[in-house]
Amino acid sequence: MNTHEQTKHERAAENMRRMATVVRDSNDAILVQDFEGRITAWNHGAELMYGYSEEEALQMNIGCLTPPDKEAEQQEFTSRLLAGEAISSFETQRLTQDGRILDVWLTVTKLVDDAGKPIGIASTERDITGRKLGEVALRKTNRELQVALHKLQKNQAQMVREERLSALGQMASGIVHDFNNVLMPIVGYSEMLLSNPSILSKSEEALSMIMDINTAAEDARRIVQRLKLIQGSDDKGECVSLDVNEIARSAVELARPRWDKEMGAKGNRIHIVTLLGADKQTLGDASQLREALINLILNAVDAMPNGGTLTLSSRVENSNVIVEILDEGIGMTDETKDRCLEPFFTTKGIKGTGLGLSMVHGIVTRHNGTMEIDSTLGKGTTIRIVLPHVSAEHLAKESKVEEIGKGFTIVPLRILVADDEEQSRMLIAKLLIRDGHTITMARTGREAIDQASAGTFDLVITDRAMPDVNGDVVALSVKARTREIPVILLTGFGDIMKEQGECPPGVDRVLSKPLTQQDLRQAIAGIMVGKDS
Repeated sequence: MNTHEQTKHERAAENMRRMATVVRDSNDAILVQDFEGRITAWNHGAELMYGYSEEEALQMNIGCLTPPDKEAEQQEFTSRLLAGEAISSFETQRLTQDGRILDVWLTVTKLVDDAGKPIGIASTERDITGRKLGEVALRKTNRELQVALHKLQKNQAQMVREERLSALGQMASGIVHDFNNVLMPIVGYSEMLLSNPSILSKSEEALSMIMDINTAAEDARRIVQRLKLIQGSDDKGECVSLDVNEIARSAVELARPRWDKEMGAKGNRIHIVTLLGADKQTLGDASQLREALINLILNAVDAMPNGGTLTLSSRVENSNVIVEILDEGIGMTDETKDRCLEPFFTTKGIKGTGLGLSMVHGIVTRHNGTMEIDSTLGKGTTIRIVLPHVSAEHLAKESKVEEIGKGFTIVPLRILVADDEEQSRMLIAKLLIRDGHTITMARTGREAIDQASAGTFDLVITDRAMPDVNGDVVALSVKARTREIPVILLTGFGDIMKEQGECPPGVDRVLSKPLTQQDLRQAIAGIMVGKDS
């Protein structure tokens, strides 16, 4: 043997020793069997896995490791290997010395001699029992989690329903609170007029009271319309240019029964200082902004149970209108200041709904504004509302639009009015008669249909919810006779219908109750201009 062959032989021997070490020290069981099933090789991993020593295993047949229900499988893959078929790894089971059944991942290889004749089977066997048990446990856990998740989802849905009902109750409570606020000037001033008729002779004072009553009634109407916000509407209301100072003044007056009369009756005077500069114009809905300021004024009054000074100011700063309400009240802790805008958070106990500041914040946000709060416990609170300022150019354009609207000439029309409520029917008739229209009235839907068939009308105004035949049917009947006659439908749900884009067939315009003379005029003008164009 020359040097090259000797080196090659030594390398081969070294590789064999390394492989023997790998086989001996492997954690997997590595064993060899002949085609009769006799075990001819057994490593340390097999000893640890199955519990038999190498000496014991070499006296055994592979059948000793095969569970009864796996014997056919053992015979099948042995026959397939002997026939020359290649077999990939597969999962099976083995028996241990102490009778345990292991889940095993088995990789088998056919062994041949130098002539290529099959002489046995080498197998690498890995215990996957723990992994299998883990998979079973994981599947069980997953099933349990699915059941728990389903229960949690059901519980969450129930909690959401309960919370929603609670929120609806809270919102209703807050709206009742606001409604009572706007009713105060209506009830108070009307009572003063009724109990002191002599005030009516003082035209300026009486007119001022009547205007305040009218303003409060209009706000009450808007509050009722706002009930639809409970359904999640983000309606911004009527968006027009408005004078923030005028709204601030009216808010102070509408809140007067509370901060002046009620507090004064307790001997605790509230002094209100207004520092309002030149006209401060913004875009928005006057009723909502007035409601926001009234809420802030009343909150400030509540914060000064022993009396004090409330300062209301306005200014223009960096293209914004700034409105500030400053009180000398009890102030807020840092925690209260951080949470005061949360819905339903209140420091007033059972007397508070926790909706006041949250509702104000919502109104300000809908007007593209922001709200800032500075407060120190024992030193009072300043609430700052920042709203976009309207330019003079915008106001000039809007004035032109208003002039065009005012330029519409009222043309006397023959109008059929149908409403089963006598007070509503008579009010509409009187409003229309004041504008020179000729009115025919119907007390029911059926009567309206008969009147429309018998007479000649330029316009039909019908209530929707009438007991015999509703307004939808009246509209269809009128249009079946002639499509030239426009129909206005009156309903208490007009705002919701408009928001949802609902307009019954045959109806040209939907008007919300309660309505004003201006509402009627605009609706009639809009229809008649469109009809003539």
